[in-house]
Amino acid sequence: MYRAQQGEQRARAWVQHTLEVRGDLQEVLVCLLDAEASARDFLLTGDPSALGLYWESREVLGPLLDHLTDLVSDNSPQYRRSNEARELVRTELDDLAALCQNAPKLDKSVRTTVGGIEMPDSGRDFASRIRGKLTAMQMEEDRLLQARSQAVDSARLRVSTVLVESVADVAKLAPEHGKVAYLMQTTLAADEASGIAEAITSRFPGARGPRSDDICYATTNRQNAVRAVAADSDLVLVAGSANSSNSLRLVERAERAGTPAHLIDGPEDIQLGWLQGVSTVGLTAGASAPPAVVEEIIAALAGLGRVEVSERVITTESIRFGLPREVRAK
Repeated sequence: MYRAQQGEQRARAWVQHTLEVRGDLQEVLVCLLDAEASARDFLLTGDPSALGLYWESREVLGPLLDHLTDLVSDNSPQYRRSNEARELVRTELDDLAALCQNAPKLDKSVRTTVGGIEMPDSGRDFASRIRGKLTAMQMEEDRLLQARSQAVDSARLRVSTVLVESVADVAKLAPEHGKVAYLMQTTLAADEASGIAEAITSRFPGARGPRSDDICYATTNRQNAVRAVAADSDLVLVAGSANSSNSLRLVERAERAGTPAHLIDGPEDIQLGWLQGVSTVGLTAGASAPPAVVEEIIAALAGLGRVEVSERVITTESIRFGLPREVRAK
């Protein structure tokens, strides 16, 4: 059974994930500012103790950036930006450490360039390239947060949808539902659909069903036919594909009538063991099975011995579908 509420839970989980990514990004930026300020204080004062915050920030940044990269691993652009930022942080911090190690005590008015790194006293951002990557990531996460928050609201307002496959499934539904409506899969057996519909209206007296019969007329005709054939057969073969719902329903219908039944794509799928002790074989086909396949199956059975073929007619389909007006006009 599937409930639409699961969609809201997933949307909420994505919102929480986005908030966690944004939190990591903010923490990375704070650590970079701390490392920057610590290095600047050392360069301007020459006091080694000023580098304490630099080393603390560096210790935090490695695992923090690894965690950030793991969080965005399912988003290719963000994953690329995170890896690039991680490499930039490593390179810039190493260069900053080298600058601090080699630079003499500076006057506040002095601008020094060592190893291609510029450290002005104006307070300009040191790791601007890193911040560019992180800002791009933060903008993307802000966009995702807005979209995912809207998804939560949408999921909360969405109608609850539940799949029921039997009367027992209906009995499991919470009786406090308000307005209830139901639809039927078109390939259900008519009596099976009727039983489920009765269970729904019994549990939810105000439930509304479709205005017309949801069951396909061709499906109903074939199911009635296979039930009649199964009553006079020792074995029923259904020509059709395993992914055809109406073909599978024909097998189920024959088995519910008490007759062994098998779904086959063609004569090559017939197993001789099925035919032991069998004198009458019922043969039918799914709605999309080509008539030629039925003829091939009859020919294959005839190859095993004398076969008498009789056709059972339950109903005659007279429904015709007209061409669309636009096509007729041409």
